Amino acid sequence: MKFNEEIKHPLVMYQKAIDAMLFHNKKFCLFLKHCLVIGNYLNSHHTIGNALGFTIASIRKLITTKGSNVNALNYLITHLVKNDPSVLDWTLDLKDVSLTSVSIQEISTKFAFFYTDILSAKELLFNITETSSSDKFKSSITPEITVCENTLGQLKNDWEKILSGQKKIIELFAEDDSTFQLDGLFKTISEFAKEFENEYNLYKQNIIKEKNKKIIEDRRKEIEDKKRKLLQKRGKDSTKRR
Repeated sequence: MKFNEEIKHPLVMYQKAIDAMLFHNKKFCLFLKHCLVIGNYLNSHHTIGNALGFTIASIRKLITTKGSNVNALNYLITHLVKNDPSVLDWTLDLKDVSLTSVSIQEISTKFAFFYTDILSAKELLFNITETSSSDKFKSSITPEITVCENTLGQLKNDWEKILSGQKKIIELFAEDDSTFQLDGLFKTISEFAKEFENEYNLYKQNIIKEKNKKIIEDRRKEIEDKKRKLLQKRGKDSTKRR
């Protein structure tokens, strides 16, 4: 069944993402609080400082906001490492929040399209002139239409659950109902999560480089100190011989 392929998979993806947002959001919510702290700090000299909240879409600004030596995202990671390192793996809890190629509007349109198809098929069968051959045709096709109608009805129930979950997400994160787009939210989080993970990996690589650099520098100083002491000892021994 075509609608099973075109609708069911996106619905499953959306439901997993909604469940992650509603039931596995503890670290993400803490992460957003830190984002608010950093945002207010960076905007402390502007009229938009001391904000009480922000839309989730605004977290993308952490990627594009850059200073002379560091970007806002790197600054946030440094802040988390020092103040709340347990939040750094927030992306793992939201791994099911991923991009989907089918938007909420497209799913709604597909439902209307397939329901129209089923109604058209039922109307066509109803208008067929009754003959022995038509009766056989109806008896073979009617069960198929019934299966399609029942399956689509089950998918419709899943769709209603997603719309209900969308409302809960809007309430939980205080999003604007008039402009909110569920697929847009998931796209923002998915893309930002990748940027965050990449930046955090770079941060860890730089830390390792700095540690290795310090080890090499400490080793160099140790060797130089031994050489200096050896030269001093040789100098003293030479003086004694004289």
